[in-house]
Amino acid sequence: MLNLDHRKLKKPLVAYNSLGEKEIGKQSSSFQPGEWICADDGKATKVLVGYINPFAKKNELFRVVGQASRSIVDKDESLIAMEIIKSKIDEAIKKRESFKYINEGCRLIFGSSDELPGLIVDKVNNYLLVQINTMGMFRYKEWIEKSLRDKFTENKICYLQNKNISTGEDLPEQAFEMDEEWIESVELGHRFAISRKNLQKTGFYFDHRDNRNRLQSLIRSYEKQLDSGVDLFSYLGAWGMTLLKSGVKSCQFVDQANLEDEFNKNLEINGYSARGQFIKSDVFIYLDECSKNKIQFDIIVSDPPAFVKKAQDKKKAIVGYEKLHGKALSCVKDQGIFVAASCTQPVSIEEFDETVSKAAARLNKKVELLDIGIQSKDHPTESLLSKSNYIKYLAYKVTYKSEIK
Repeated sequence: MLNLDHRKLKKPLVAYNSLGEKEIGKQSSSFQPGEWICADDGKATKVLVGYINPFAKKNELFRVVGQASRSIVDKDESLIAMEIIKSKIDEAIKKRESFKYINEGCRLIFGSSDELPGLIVDKVNNYLLVQINTMGMFRYKEWIEKSLRDKFTENKICYLQNKNISTGEDLPEQAFEMDEEWIESVELGHRFAISRKNLQKTGFYFDHRDNRNRLQSLIRSYEKQLDSGVDLFSYLGAWGMTLLKSGVKSCQFVDQANLEDEFNKNLEINGYSARGQFIKSDVFIYLDECSKNKIQFDIIVSDPPAFVKKAQDKKKAIVGYEKLHGKALSCVKDQGIFVAASCTQPVSIEEFDETVSKAAARLNKKVELLDIGIQSKDHPTESLLSKSNYIKYLAYKVTYKSEIK
C-alpha cells in the first residue's frame, strides 16, 4: 500500500515506481490537484519529490521532480516546491549558457528533461514565452516568474496557454500580454519576425537548430552545386533560409498557413527577397503538381508537424511518411539531396529511415545516407529510447538507378 504525505513522513513509504497506476489512483483522491508530496522507498535516505493530481491522465497522476534527503519532509509543502523549482530553473539556465544558446534565443526549460515536468520556457529576443501545462507547476506560477525575473531582469514574460496545450489537466486560461505586433527571433545569424497572432499558436522552433547548422556544413562541402531548393512545411522558413545562406541560389517555401506577411518581412530583413518565394499550398498537392509538370529541385527539405502523438497510431505515421517521402523524392534531381526531418516521437529514427528507403526503392532511386541528427542541446534527452527524444534529421544523396545493358 502506497503511503503519501505532503508534510511529514510518519513511516517509510513504498516506492512509487514499484506500484501500478491503479494503486496510485486509489490514494490520489485524498490530495488537492497539483499538491506537492514526498514518497520514499524505505531503503535509504532519499525520497522522491513531486506533485500529484487525481484528475490528470492515469500515467501522469504523480509527476516526479527529483530526489531529496529525508530532512526535506520536515518542511512545509510550499517551501519544498519553491526551493526545488528555483534550483532546477538555475540548473537549466546554466546548461544553456554552457552551450552559448542564451544570446540568440533557445528552449530555456524543457519540462521533464530539466526535471520540471509541465513547464516549458522559450527565450525569444526580449521575451520569455512560458507554457505551464500541469496544476503542480501552475500552483507556483508566481514563484516561477520570480525565479525567471531574477535571471532575466530585462525580459518580459508572456504565457502561451490554451486548452490544447495542457496535458489533460483543467488549467485556467492564461492571459497573453505582448506590447509589440511583431517580435524577432535569431537563429544562426538569421532574423525571424513573428507576428503575435502566430506566436500564440506555435512560437519559434529551436529544436532543429543544430541540424540546420549541420546541413549548412554539408551543402558547402557537397560535390555538386545546388541551385534550386524547396522548404516543405516551411513555417517561418528556417530550413529554407539555411539553404540560401549555404549557397543555394533560390528556394521555394511551401506551407498551407497564412504566412505571407511573415515571409515578405523575413526574406527582406535577411537580404533574400530576390531569392525566395512563398507558396501557400497543401504540401501533397504542391508535390503532385511539381511531379505532373516534371519540375525538380537540387535539394528538398521536408519537416512536417508531428503526424501522430500516440504510440498506438505509429503505423499510420509510418504510412504517411512513406507516402510523403515518395512524392518528395520524385521531385529531387539526380545527384541531389533530400532531407527528411520529423518531430513524431513514437516513430524511431530507424523506422523513419526505412520510410525513405522504401519510397526510394519504389521509384527506382538509390539513397545514400550522408548525415544524421537529433534535437538541439537545449532540448536535452537521456537516450534514444527516452520519451523526450523526438527529433529526427536524415540527409540523403539521391541518385537514379540505371539498367545494365
